[in-house]
Amino acid sequence: MRAGKARKIAPRIYTTNLTDSPERIIRDNLYPILSRLFPGTVLSHRTALEGKPTKDWDVFLTGPYPRKVVLPGVTVRIFKGPSAGEEDKPFMGNLFMASQTRAFLENLQPSRKRSASPKSIQRKELEERLERILRLRGEKALNELRDNARRVAKNLGFKDEFKTLDRIIGAMLRTKPASSLHSASAKARAAGEAYDPDRLRLFETLFAALKATPLREAPEPHSDPEALRNLAFFEAYFSNYIEGTRFEVEEAREIVFEGKIPDTRPQWVRRTKAATIPEQSGHRSGAKRPPFRTKRPPL
Repeated sequence: MRAGKARKIAPRIYTTNLTDSPERIIRDNLYPILSRLFPGTVLSHRTALEGKPTKDWDVFLTGPYPRKVVLPGVTVRIFKGPSAGEEDKPFMGNLFMASQTRAFLENLQPSRKRSASPKSIQRKELEERLERILRLRGEKALNELRDNARRVAKNLGFKDEFKTLDRIIGAMLRTKPASSLHSASAKARAAGEAYDPDRLRLFETLFAALKATPLREAPEPHSDPEALRNLAFFEAYFSNYIEGTRFEVEEAREIVFEGKIPDTRPQWVRRTKAATIPEQSGHRSGAKRPPFRTKRPPL
């Protein structure tokens, strides 16, 4: 330090970086620094669930005693609690990362309402995370999480937190009352009307973009009845084809335009009256229709 090759930027923290600000250095090297300052502690609560500091750069740890340590650019909040369990994995040297199961349980602990960055995420957000697991990975994954939570809660003393988690998961699986749910997606799931909020947001973005963008109208080059009829036929043909209803084009033409019922269709279908094509505008009833084109009209 006397030679000007290193400097102190916080208690017990020295660096040879003489250019960047202390805030920048600590944020860029956050987890190695925490590993040296607080060995054996567990990254917990919302830090474990979100996998990053809060927007105010608060980091939550669990250790043998409570502390609050303010570093340049970062505030470290340590809560007294159980040490790393079997499912908590080593992380960046001397730290541990709480398992997803433990993180869900910890985020059901009450937080101080006055805190700018509470240690737990909002109940609504927690339910949305659980609903997303159910939506993307199915009931089996959510049941496995609950089973793991039951074991973790017993080992770490999270009895009350597990009761709450069990009620939430049970409500979304429609085995428990849904009156305690907070999020819209969880309530819809419990009511049997689940939807995908991620897709909904994308559609809302698309809708807003379309409303704000004037689109050029493309002229329709084929407007005569015969061309439109042939176009509709081929669109219906390929739509059915990709869904598994497959006929040769000539066979499909006979079904649509001549009302022929295939011999492979069930007996009750063959007994029904063959469907007829409504007369197109410009063709009198009983008049001979234009011949079916075997080639799609040019578009």
